Amino acid sequence: IKFKMSSSGATMQNYLTDLIKNLESMKVDRGEIQEEISEFEKSKIETEQNIQTLATRLEELNISLEKKRSVKQEYVSNITEISTAFNKILESSQTLLHVAKKESNTLEKKKEKVMSDVNETLQTPNKKEEEVKEESQN
Repeated sequence: IKFKMSSSGATMQNYLTDLIKNLESMKVDRGEIQEEISEFEKSKIETEQNIQTLATRLEELNISLEKKRSVKQEYVSNITEISTAFNKILESSQTLLHVAKKESNTLEKKKEKVMSDVNETLQTPNKKEEEVKEESQN
Protein backbone atom coordinates (compact mmCIF):
# COMPACT_ATOMS: atom_id res chain seq x y z
CA ILE A 1 0.00 0.00 0.00
CA LYS A 2 2.88 2.30 0.73
CA PHE A 3 4.18 1.55 -2.73
CA LYS A 4 0.87 2.41 -4.18
CA MET A 5 0.76 5.62 -2.26
CA SER A 6 4.25 6.58 -3.15
CA SER A 7 3.59 5.64 -6.74
CA SER A 8 0.36 7.61 -6.55
CA GLY A 9 2.32 10.52 -5.08
CA ALA A 10 4.81 10.37 -7.93
CA THR A 11 2.00 10.25 -10.44
CA MET A 12 0.37 13.13 -8.66
CA GLN A 13 3.67 15.00 -8.71
CA ASN A 14 3.95 14.36 -12.47
CA TYR A 15 0.43 15.63 -12.96
CA LEU A 16 1.18 18.75 -10.96
CA THR A 17 4.41 19.32 -12.88
CA ASP A 18 2.59 18.87 -16.20
CA LEU A 19 -0.21 21.11 -14.99
CA ILE A 20 2.27 23.85 -13.99
CA LYS A 21 4.11 23.53 -17.34
CA ASN A 22 0.76 23.70 -19.14
CA LEU A 23 -0.28 26.77 -17.13
CA GLU A 24 3.06 28.45 -17.80
CA SER A 25 2.76 27.66 -21.51
CA MET A 26 -0.76 29.07 -21.54
CA LYS A 27 0.49 32.23 -19.78
CA VAL A 28 3.20 32.62 -22.43
CA ASP A 29 0.63 32.10 -25.21
CA ARG A 30 -1.71 34.57 -23.49
CA GLY A 31 1.14 37.11 -23.36
CA GLU A 32 1.86 36.60 -27.07
CA ILE A 33 -1.82 37.01 -27.90
CA GLN A 34 -1.95 40.13 -25.68
CA GLU A 35 1.03 41.58 -27.59
CA GLU A 36 -0.75 40.89 -30.89
CA ILE A 37 -3.97 42.42 -29.50
CA SER A 38 -2.01 45.50 -28.39
CA GLU A 39 -0.37 45.80 -31.84
CA PHE A 40 -3.73 45.39 -33.58
CA GLU A 41 -5.38 47.94 -31.26
CA LYS A 42 -2.53 50.37 -31.98
CA SER A 43 -2.93 49.69 -35.71
CA LYS A 44 -6.69 50.10 -35.37
CA ILE A 45 -6.27 53.49 -33.65
CA GLU A 46 -3.82 54.62 -36.36
CA THR A 47 -6.21 53.41 -39.06
CA GLU A 48 -9.12 55.24 -37.44
CA GLN A 49 -6.99 58.40 -37.24
CA ASN A 50 -6.07 57.96 -40.90
CA ILE A 51 -9.73 57.46 -41.76
CA GLN A 52 -10.61 60.64 -39.85
CA THR A 53 -7.82 62.53 -41.61
CA LEU A 54 -8.96 61.18 -44.97
CA ALA A 55 -12.60 61.99 -44.17
CA THR A 56 -11.59 65.55 -43.30
CA ARG A 57 -9.53 65.78 -46.48
CA LEU A 58 -12.42 64.35 -48.50
CA GLU A 59 -14.78 66.95 -47.04
CA GLU A 60 -12.29 69.73 -47.85
CA LEU A 61 -11.95 68.41 -51.40
CA ASN A 62 -15.73 68.25 -51.82
CA ILE A 63 -16.10 71.84 -50.60
CA SER A 64 -13.29 72.97 -52.91
CA LEU A 65 -14.80 71.08 -55.83
CA GLU A 66 -18.19 72.64 -55.22
CA LYS A 67 -16.64 76.13 -55.19
CA LYS A 68 -14.69 75.40 -58.37
CA ARG A 69 -17.77 73.99 -60.08
CA SER A 70 -19.69 77.11 -59.09
CA VAL A 71 -16.99 79.36 -60.57
CA LYS A 72 -16.87 77.17 -63.69
CA GLN A 73 -20.64 77.55 -64.06
CA GLU A 74 -20.21 81.33 -63.86
CA TYR A 75 -17.64 81.07 -66.65
CA VAL A 76 -20.04 78.98 -68.71
CA SER A 77 -22.83 81.54 -68.16
CA ASN A 78 -20.57 84.48 -69.01
CA ILE A 79 -19.17 82.77 -72.10
CA THR A 80 -22.69 81.96 -73.27
CA GLU A 81 -23.86 85.54 -72.67
CA ILE A 82 -20.83 87.05 -74.38
CA SER A 83 -21.07 84.64 -77.32
CA THR A 84 -24.75 85.48 -77.76
CA ALA A 85 -24.02 89.21 -77.60
CA PHE A 86 -21.09 88.78 -80.00
CA ASN A 87 -23.29 86.92 -82.47
CA LYS A 88 -25.89 89.70 -82.26
CA ILE A 89 -23.17 92.27 -82.87
CA LEU A 90 -21.91 90.23 -85.80
CA GLU A 91 -25.41 90.00 -87.27
CA SER A 92 -25.91 93.73 -86.73
CA SER A 93 -22.54 94.45 -88.35
CA GLN A 94 -23.50 92.35 -91.35
CA THR A 95 -26.81 94.18 -91.61
CA LEU A 96 -25.05 97.55 -91.21
CA LEU A 97 -22.51 96.61 -93.88
CA HIS A 98 -25.29 95.59 -96.25
CA VAL A 99 -27.14 98.87 -95.62
CA ALA A 100 -23.91 100.88 -95.95
CA LYS A 101 -23.08 99.21 -99.28
CA LYS A 102 -26.62 99.79 -100.54
CA GLU A 103 -26.53 103.45 -99.49
CA SER A 104 -23.05 103.82 -100.95
CA ASN A 105 -24.25 102.44 -104.28
CA THR A 106 -27.29 104.73 -104.22
CA LEU A 107 -25.09 107.75 -103.44
CA GLU A 108 -22.57 106.72 -106.10
CA LYS A 109 -25.38 106.61 -108.67
CA LYS A 110 -26.64 110.03 -107.54
CA LYS A 111 -23.09 111.40 -107.71
CA GLU A 112 -22.62 110.00 -111.21
CA LYS A 113 -25.93 111.54 -112.30
CA VAL A 114 -25.04 114.89 -110.77
CA MET A 115 -21.59 114.84 -112.30
CA SER A 116 -23.07 113.88 -115.63
CA ASP A 117 -25.60 116.72 -115.38
CA VAL A 118 -22.85 119.16 -114.42
CA ASN A 119 -20.70 118.03 -117.33
CA GLU A 120 -23.61 118.43 -119.71
CA THR A 121 -24.32 121.85 -118.31
CA LEU A 122 -20.70 122.85 -118.66
CA GLN A 123 -20.48 121.44 -122.15
CA THR A 124 -23.72 123.03 -123.28
CA PRO A 125 -22.40 126.64 -123.13
CA ASN A 126 -19.27 125.54 -124.96
CA LYS A 127 -21.41 123.96 -127.62
CA LYS A 128 -23.39 127.13 -127.89
CA GLU A 129 -20.22 129.17 -128.18
CA GLU A 130 -18.95 126.82 -130.86
CA GLU A 131 -22.24 127.10 -132.70
CA VAL A 132 -22.06 130.89 -132.51
CA LYS A 133 -18.49 130.82 -133.80
CA GLU A 134 -19.44 128.53 -136.61
CA GLU A 135 -22.30 130.76 -137.55
CA SER A 136 -20.12 133.83 -137.49
CA GLN A 137 -17.61 132.18 -139.72
CA ASN A 138 -20.24 131.22 -142.19
